[in-house]
Amino acid sequence: MSLHPQAVHFPIALLLVSSILTLWNERSPHHELAITARWCLKIGWWSSLLAVMTGILAVALAFEQIRQQLTWINSHAVVSLSLVAVYWRLVLGKPLPAAAQKRRHLVGIGLIVLAGWLGGQLSERI
Repeated sequence: MSLHPQAVHFPIALLLVSSILTLWNERSPHHELAITARWCLKIGWWSSLLAVMTGILAVALAFEQIRQQLTWINSHAVVSLSLVAVYWRLVLGKPLPAAAQKRRHLVGIGLIVLAGWLGGQLSERI
């Protein structure tokens, strides 16, 4: 049995919470809110690497059985890796203009939703 389905929920929740708190903090700034968002971002990003690794391992171990779903698997992988890349710039902590940071969080939320939908489609097909 693959650990991937269990590993994905932690980064999904933490990255979503981080983005929502960051966007909320732009409207009414609170130091504690910013700290919480930052920790959710860091832990969520590192746990997303674990989710990606368990997904790669799951595909490698069951490749012959899931070969017919390769288009869905590749789509899910590309979106998930894009998600990791989008949040990586935020994890670095280098200052971004407010508009760029807001766009990055909104794109991140969209990628989380898309990756989740693709993962759900995969779990139904496999």
